[in-house]
Amino acid sequence: MENFGFSFAEDAWEAALGGDKTSQSIIGEARLKAEFVPSVQKRSLLTDDYNILERVSEMNLLTATARAGVLTALDEKGLTLTDLDKLLPVAEKLNLLSALKNPIVYNLVFPLLIEPAPLLIGPLVGVIKTDPLVFTGLGALLLGLEAKGIAASCEINLPLLVGVVLFGGLGQLLAGNVAVPDADDINLPSGPNINLPSVPSIGGGLPRRGGLKI
Repeated sequence: MENFGFSFAEDAWEAALGGDKTSQSIIGEARLKAEFVPSVQKRSLLTDDYNILERVSEMNLLTATARAGVLTALDEKGLTLTDLDKLLPVAEKLNLLSALKNPIVYNLVFPLLIEPAPLLIGPLVGVIKTDPLVFTGLGALLLGLEAKGIAASCEINLPLLVGVVLFGGLGQLLAGNVAVPDADDINLPSGPNINLPSVPSIGGGLPRRGGLKI
């Protein structure tokens, strides 16, 4: 009993099942996932892995991206799909593609990127169309403030340093000054590989129900 016997505390059974204490559907993790949760929400975080392709299709992200003119804006900056294709061998060389298979990534990172995407596409186009000198100037301004702070207190201001890298890098990228490296030219240092923890997927052997609703 989660109310610990106090009359003023919430009764878990009352909250979950409307006082039906004869129900055993929420007793034990297996029944909770296989019986109770699907009866309330067929697609939930407890029973399904995040279905990336289905969510992208349901939200019409590809259509929204095309209509917003993201690809056109990138093409005007000299960044084409060919340049993006060149990133795949680089990502494979850095073992980034194998990391995408980890449940921690596709059940946590991808939802944070995909779910707010409809609200971010418009601002993204605005950022791409902005003159690169604006971001380069912001990066230079923050770099000057960082240098002034270091000279005064000999301490590094981490937020300013992040801003320098972010705005300076974005300005150089939009200006076309950042070339995609060749995968054959990347030599990784020898040493232990750092991998994300291997954990079982959320489905846990239960019947898969495609997709996820947040």
